[in-house]
Amino acid sequence: MNKLNNTQFLRRYGWVFLIPVLLFIPSIGGFAFPSEDSLFSDIAISHYPNAVFLKNTLLEFKTIPLWSDSILGGFPFAANPLSGLWYPFGWLALIFPLPLGFNLLVIAHIVFGAIGVSFLIRKLGLSDSTAIFGALAFLLMPKIFAHYGAGHLTLAYAIPWTPWLLLAVLTNNKKWYAQPGLILGLIFLVDVRWAAYAGILWVAWEIFQNKSQWGAWGKKLISQIALAILIAAPLAIPFLEYLKLSTRSILESKDVLSFSLPPIRLLGLIFPDLGGFHEFAIYSGAIILILAIIAPLIKTLRKEISFWFGLVILPLIFSLGEFFPGLNLLSTLPGFSLLRVPPRALFLTGIGLIILAAYALDYLTGKSLELKEKKSIRLALLSLISFSLSTLAGLWFATKEMSINYVWGAVFLLLSYSWVLSFIANKITPKLWSRGVFLILLIDLLFVAQAGFVLKPNEVVLSDGQAAAKYISIQTGSYRVYSPSYSISQQTAAQFGLHLADGVDPMQRINYVDYMDSATNIQREGYSITLPPFADEDLSTSNQSYIPDPILLGAIGVKYIVSEFPLPFGEVARFGDTRIYQIEASEPYLSGSPNIISLTGTAPGVFLPELSYPGWQAWVDREQVEIEVLDPLFSGVYLEEGTHEVVFKFRPNSVYWGLGLGVLGIFSLFVWQIRQRQ
Repeated sequence: MNKLNNTQFLRRYGWVFLIPVLLFIPSIGGFAFPSEDSLFSDIAISHYPNAVFLKNTLLEFKTIPLWSDSILGGFPFAANPLSGLWYPFGWLALIFPLPLGFNLLVIAHIVFGAIGVSFLIRKLGLSDSTAIFGALAFLLMPKIFAHYGAGHLTLAYAIPWTPWLLLAVLTNNKKWYAQPGLILGLIFLVDVRWAAYAGILWVAWEIFQNKSQWGAWGKKLISQIALAILIAAPLAIPFLEYLKLSTRSILESKDVLSFSLPPIRLLGLIFPDLGGFHEFAIYSGAIILILAIIAPLIKTLRKEISFWFGLVILPLIFSLGEFFPGLNLLSTLPGFSLLRVPPRALFLTGIGLIILAAYALDYLTGKSLELKEKKSIRLALLSLISFSLSTLAGLWFATKEMSINYVWGAVFLLLSYSWVLSFIANKITPKLWSRGVFLILLIDLLFVAQAGFVLKPNEVVLSDGQAAAKYISIQTGSYRVYSPSYSISQQTAAQFGLHLADGVDPMQRINYVDYMDSATNIQREGYSITLPPFADEDLSTSNQSYIPDPILLGAIGVKYIVSEFPLPFGEVARFGDTRIYQIEASEPYLSGSPNIISLTGTAPGVFLPELSYPGWQAWVDREQVEIEVLDPLFSGVYLEEGTHEVVFKFRPNSVYWGLGLGVLGIFSLFVWQIRQRQ
């Protein structure tokens, strides 16, 4: 029985939750990358530029940007899930220098998630020491740090909300009746992709907890789903509008199931893939695996742990994606694209393993095993050890090499195995054994987690293409830049306020991509997050056989082409291998703010110097006029004789509808709280 309330619990064990800070010292102000050799990270490519754009707009224009012209010829910033605009806690990062703010907020979220895990374990009736064990396993979950190394910032924010979502279902206090809907809505605002997994998990957990109360539970579930939709609406409505116009709406089965987990990678449960591919990270700790195997072998626990056992197995199967028969058919279902990259489900497996291990630890330290259970445990663990050692022997005989991944996994598996068997044989006291379990977990996961990412110095990350970006930034006129070789990184372009016609983003306007296929002469082969696409890993030469069309590029405001290889245009500057070419472009535009474009024009009319997109409105000489859609990409206004002042404003109805519904959701939540207090 727990003797401490939650506040007392945190006061006593609070120091444990500070352990993740060790992984960020001394480079806490740097950019997260998978390794020192890695060239790319989503934090540098996407999140940093978006945050810089948002912060600069707030400071300079005192307005919230709904449109951004930073990449891809312009895109609806408010509709992009990577913009960071709608997650309220994400704004805290802007208080600090970036990327320091990101790192601090990730630490805070991981600690928050670990507290949620500990509270959940306590709510399940397990001991305080077991709750700290589970919290430590979550604090150092290698998969979280591997994904953070890849730059998956919003995922690192979203995962820690998951245990709180599960905990909210167990909270019977009517005052918090609406809590699951609120949390799920927040998860959507921070990471749309994880919201799909979290939503499925939540409904399954609700069913498991309320299977004998279908009537009352059904009404509760509907009201909570309605609240989640309202809270998520500010992003959901503009996102859905953007989704149907973007390349994400035409994903094929192979795109949805990309990076499916190869079955051989299931060995990652035993042997950590140190510094390996983040999507395939599956290691949760040797002692966690062994305890999770023990849990279903204890007869009295089987009913209690049935949900968590399923949470381990089902996501594990789903993560196999195209390698598991029948999943390719599911990938064609509407909305399934939100579950793109099946191994993301391994986060659920990780949480399930932690809870299973917690149940086993709690039982072993508080109760006695039956003789039959001891035999089953010895046999199961001996089978695991035999399989692991056989795998090692096979690898050694085949390659005559043994990587640190396999050595580390084998050492900690044998250590955990020996420690558990010694306790089962009554050779160690429960207190000493528990401390040993904690120490094994701490050393194991600290080493594996730190191998999942590095923090690179800002001056290194922000120097990519800096000379070329600086040269272009001091030229007159507001023009766009195109690079077939990614010569100016998006983080560097953001620093200098450049407007890129190319770009990296998972959502791209279909009509714009089609246009750029012709303008760049680089044809796509399926879905790509880069524009232009790159056929191989050497971006500097991948597209050297393709000559861009200067007329088509000039029509969308491109004046400068920056390339690592020679092109048949007028070279105006060179920095090392980076060449800057100048072509004839359309007239530059003057932007009053990110949501407003001001220019002058004469008959017969002017083009909107941004993508044609729902929400653009026009004023000529301060009188609103109809925007004429000239083709799927271009729009503009007709003008009479003389010079006219033309102003385009981005005022999308989808954003205002979403905001209205979001306010309604918050108001409903507020009213509910007042009624419960009365």
